[in-house]
Amino acid sequence: PFFSADESLGFQIKANLQADPFVTSRELSEILNIPLRTIERKMKALREAGQIRRVGAAKNGHWEVNE
Repeated sequence: PFFSADESLGFQIKANLQADPFVTSRELSEILNIPLRTIERKMKALREAGQIRRVGAAKNGHWEVNE
């Protein structure tokens, strides 16, 4: 493959966040058929790397993807 599984997961998460900035990690877990904890860990890594950003509060905010 062109991407490692980890890179591919990051790409899939970012693609879904771009399509629906209001999607929850639980919904992403169901969409991608990946355990919730795995999604949460990867999203934390993407946030720390500056690739995604949460705008607003946890309940009513949205996600921004920084290419």
